[in-house]
Formats: sequence, structure tokens, C-alpha cells
Amino acid sequence: MAEDTVTLKINGKEVTTKKGNMILQAAEQAGILIPHFCYHKHLSIAGNCRMCLVEVEGWPKLVISCATMAQEGMVVHTNNEKVRKAVTSVLEFILLNHPVDCPICDQSGECGLQDYYMEYGLHDSRMPLKEKHRKRKVVDLGPTIVLDTERCILCSRCIRFCDEVSKTSELAFIRRGGKMEITSFENRPLDNPYSLNTVEICPVGALTSKDFRFKCRVWFLKTINSVCDHCSTGCNIYAEYHQNKIYRFRPRQTDYVNKTWMCDEGRLSYKALYSRERVETPMLQIKGKLQPSSWNDALDSIHKTVETVISEKGPAGIGVIASPKLSTEELFSLKEFFGNLIKTPNIDFRVDDGFQTNKKMEDDVLRRVDKNPNTLGAMLLKIFPTENGADIKGMISKIDKGDLKMLFLVTDDILKKEDSEKIKHSLEKVEHLILVTPFKSELFKSCEVILPLKTYMEKDGTFINAQGRIQKFHRVINPPHEAASLVEIINGLLQMREHQIDLSSIEKVFLRMGSQHLFFEGITFEGIPDIGIQLKIGEV
Repeated sequence: MAEDTVTLKINGKEVTTKKGNMILQAAEQAGILIPHFCYHKHLSIAGNCRMCLVEVEGWPKLVISCATMAQEGMVVHTNNEKVRKAVTSVLEFILLNHPVDCPICDQSGECGLQDYYMEYGLHDSRMPLKEKHRKRKVVDLGPTIVLDTERCILCSRCIRFCDEVSKTSELAFIRRGGKMEITSFENRPLDNPYSLNTVEICPVGALTSKDFRFKCRVWFLKTINSVCDHCSTGCNIYAEYHQNKIYRFRPRQTDYVNKTWMCDEGRLSYKALYSRERVETPMLQIKGKLQPSSWNDALDSIHKTVETVISEKGPAGIGVIASPKLSTEELFSLKEFFGNLIKTPNIDFRVDDGFQTNKKMEDDVLRRVDKNPNTLGAMLLKIFPTENGADIKGMISKIDKGDLKMLFLVTDDILKKEDSEKIKHSLEKVEHLILVTPFKSELFKSCEVILPLKTYMEKDGTFINAQGRIQKFHRVINPPHEAASLVEIINGLLQMREHQIDLSSIEKVFLRMGSQHLFFEGITFEGIPDIGIQLKIGEV
């Protein structure tokens, strides 16, 4: 036995755990479920729900496993008749004044109280409905959350979260006994940047999200592991959808990145996918009017334009502006075609200040100043101008001088820059403006070719967060009509040139990345676990 571990028996199973761990934590480590409401691995121990009672041989009475330290040689029983009877009694007490309004509760289907009732309860209430304490319902706690105090089981998770994680302390208990309830302290709104985590950790339907409330029953939702694209932290998430529509993002536990939390901005960022009208098919400028086109005709037009510009101005007559919101594979494919094959020196991704603020924290929890998911990926792949090449500012200057004849622009993020009006005016002068975008844009009237781009929820790929962790995301919903990923677009252009480079799949892109960049060597897309892989990149 190591000095920093203890060994005990739980339900006859020998368990070795870190010294200082509680019985409940040791049981979790061994895959043994002990019912609990108030315990949460990333919050302080409260020990107030009493659901986690266990029997320790030689001890005079049952103990709460969340607050009883595991000791060497302990013999613990979590599911014998004595324990089950006690847990059933605790559960009945918790349900005493509960409204039992499961059919209309938004938590129904993912409620801890429901689950434990089916396992330990299945009893009729001894409290007549008319004698139950009535409390406040549909209480507006702030911009994101509604409170139902009748459903609250007083576990204090939400209070501890606001005290210990967001450190904003908006919530507190008031009154005593059966009339006790949670409320906002001095009627302050619950509006901290992480407020929706209180909904996530509420084990019942007391706290519900205004955004998701009554939108979809949870048993209809399908869940796919993904990554938040709202900032360079790259929180691990569950993306949940029904009938090809995303309904919510929830944090996925990954202790290396976001523990079990995520910010409200990231949680609600799925709404941006539906905030603007989508581009559904390729479009070509024909006789001064944009018209729908086939993919073959659109790519052929770009291919011919590239050849024409190179013959007139050389590779320096072409400019490429990427986006740090693109996947690692898309950025690599873009660099492979325009940088390594066409050899244009004018390529850049720095549409904002994210490359300077990539690691800078906005607060001491999760949020970062850089609101892009893959700035570090773009930096590692060197999506920068090469010798004698122009950055974004330089490309705009070359456009004004007539030296840049073709601009391949991925998304219209460039319009978020402070001098967006000047940039927009300059882009009107580009002889050949190719825009690749998921959404309709005010730049359309200046474009020669428009290509519909998949959002990151509509494709597979990876982001590299500010810590240097490569994390994969999967397609959640189907794209509208003919939208494509940038990898698919670049592979189509390669085929137009009848080139031997094959980027027809994510795996092939990874193989090629590994051959050119040591930090990707030996990594395959399929081989990246759900928690990602920490790249050995040193300082960037």
C-alpha cells in the first residue's frame, strides 16, 4: 500500500483510493453508485441531503458517504436492506412537500428525483395534497433563469456554485424548516456570466433555462460530443438536437479543460447558427447578376481565374484571407493549395486581435479574450504571409493600388474590424472576389463567386485550444442543401488542376499534416479521444 492511498471494501469489492477521499468518491472511482443530491465533485461538501447514507461495519449508525473519509480496512455496505430502508425514508421526507408535477416539469426525463424515486421509492405520499406547503412558482431570477421553489429540494448546489465558482453570491436560503427556500440575495438578479450552470447542476426542476424551457422534451434529443467554438478555451460540450435542429449546448466533463462548467455565452452560442440567412448553393456573377450555379461550374470558374491571374500577375496577384473559426484541417488544406501549390505569398488569418490575446483570460474561471476556437491552430500551421507577402492590411493596400487581382475570402469576419467601411469599399475594387461563407453577406454584390460553407456543427474536424490541446468535433446536423466544408472545396480545386494531392477525407488530411508538422505526427482523427490530445508545441 502506498503511503498516500487507503484500501477498503465496498459491497465486497476491494477499492484503493487516494488518502483523504470520501467513501462516496471511492465508490464512484470503483463504479459503484451511491445516490446523492447535494454532492458535486467540483463544489465543497455540504452533506445536507442525507441521501448518500451507507453502513460501515463496526460503526454504531449509518453515515453520509459524501462527508465520511475512506479509511484503511473499512468495510462499507451501500445497498443492503438497512441502507435501502433509510434512503427510502430520506427520499420520502424530501418528497413530502414536493408538488410532483412531473408531466409539466421541464426537468422530466433527466431528473435525479424521478430516477431515485423509481429505484428507492415507489410509495404513495402520506402527505395529503391540500396540506403541502405552497411556495413561490415561476420566479424570474434574471435574464436566463426561472425558479420554482416548490420543486427545490434545498441541496444548496446553486448557492455553492455562486459562492465558489462564479464568486458572485447572488443566491441564499431564507426561512427555516418546511418553509425554507432559496432566493436571490437582496433581490439581485442572477446574471453572472456562468449563471446557467446552476440549471445544469440542479438535480430537480427547480431552476430552468428560459432559453430551453418548454422547447423540446429531453427524450426526443440526440446527443453528440463536441467542442464549444465561442472562445479559445474550447470547452467540451454535448450538442443536443432533434429533427436536424440544435436545441442546446451542455458542458461535458473534461477536467483538463472546463471541468463541468461553461459560460452562458458559449452555452447559447448555438443560436448564432440560426441568426442569419444561409447560403445554400454556389453562386456566380453572370452579366452583373448573381445566379445559382453547380459546384462544378463554380470551381471551374475559380480554377480559370487562378490561372488567368497567375499568367498576368504571378502568384503575388492572389490573396487569401482565412478565419480562426475554421477547423485545423480546413486551415491546412487552404495553406496546402494556395501557399504550397499556387505559392501565393499573401495569406493571413488575423481578422481580429485573437492572435495577440489567445491565452489571455477574461475572468478567472473559463472565458478568454480571444473569441475564436482555433487561433493557435492557425498559428501552428503558419497561416501568415511568406517573404514579400502581404498581411490583411497589406492586401487591402494592394487592392487599392490594383496589384491584387483575386481575393479568396473565407467568411466575412474581416468586416468586424474597426475600419470595416474602408475594407468594404476596398473589396468592391477587387477584380475577382471569391467569398466562402455559411451566411448571406453585405459583400455579395462585389463577389464573382460565392461558395456555401458548412458551419462547424455540420462537419467533422478539430480545433486547437489556447492550451495547445487538439480536440475533435463531429457533425451534429445536416447542412442546408449544397454547403461544403473548406476541405471539400479545396479538394475539388485540386482535382480541377488534376493534382496528385488527395485531401478527400479527414484521415488523409491528418496524414499529410503529420508529414509536414512534427506536432501532428502519429495522430489520426479517429485516434483522438473525447478529451483531446495535448500537443507538444512549446511556446508559440
